[in-house]
Amino acid sequence: MAEPLVSVVIITYNSSRYLLETLDSIYAQSYQNIELVISDDHSPDNTVALAESWIAQHGQRFARCHIRAGQENLGITGNVNAGIRCAQGHYVKLLAGDDLLLADAIENYVNGCRELGTPYLFTWLRKFSDEETGRRIWDEEPPMDIFRAEASKQYAMLLGGNRVYGPLFFCEKAFLEEMGLYDERYEMLEDYPMWLKLTGRGYKLHFKNVPTVLYRQSPDSVSRGGSGRVVNARYNACYWKFYKECCRPELWKRKMYMQLLLNARRRFWPWLIIQLGNDRSKPLVRAAEYLYLRKYLPGR
Repeated sequence: MAEPLVSVVIITYNSSRYLLETLDSIYAQSYQNIELVISDDHSPDNTVALAESWIAQHGQRFARCHIRAGQENLGITGNVNAGIRCAQGHYVKLLAGDDLLLADAIENYVNGCRELGTPYLFTWLRKFSDEETGRRIWDEEPPMDIFRAEASKQYAMLLGGNRVYGPLFFCEKAFLEEMGLYDERYEMLEDYPMWLKLTGRGYKLHFKNVPTVLYRQSPDSVSRGGSGRVVNARYNACYWKFYKECCRPELWKRKMYMQLLLNARRRFWPWLIIQLGNDRSKPLVRAAEYLYLRKYLPGR
């Protein structure tokens, strides 16, 4: 059977620090028929120049290479959609410019879709961080209670909060287009609205328990703050806008009062951290960070 073309779409913004390692992980894939698309969200650093230089040296490995150098900042969701529109592959694999693919990731995705007879698939991950003592890699248990459930139950469970990582999704481009791509009303939040859109329309989140992605844990991540900050205020505002407009009304309708209470408690901690100055050097901020990240978001 011929290998379908897979478009690996790298989503970048100020990604120069990690981009070359991300590109190398795609170059090293056991699966051969790959298109490389880099969608950059108007980075002020040298992300695009690094990508151009790397492709000049390694581009012959791919069926096609394309760099979309955005002329304005679209936000994460707009940049994701722009990258998908540039892709020409049968399948699309989105990847942040600081995460890595394991060597057999694309092969596992394509085989998994064939085995399950589905146009999309979720897998699992390994997390890693670069520390003074070297790189640390660790495993995390997938939320099998969600993946074993049927679509209607998955939808209800996801209303209480997102426990499915965005980098693990693999999908036919035509199916993404049928779903209307990602919801650009929420510029910093592409994955969670999509999972609710899928399950709300009766599509079960199909899962294969195999690691495909090395997911970077870094203070520079979108949901954190970078530069000594604990939370990203812009991301937090976008998350709770989506929750208020899409999740909370459904929870009320379903009388899921405990989930409403738990989400209100989770919402309090980012708000408190921002009010305290959102500066990790302050003892009170560090204490609030401990309670928020360790108690309410374990493993995140």
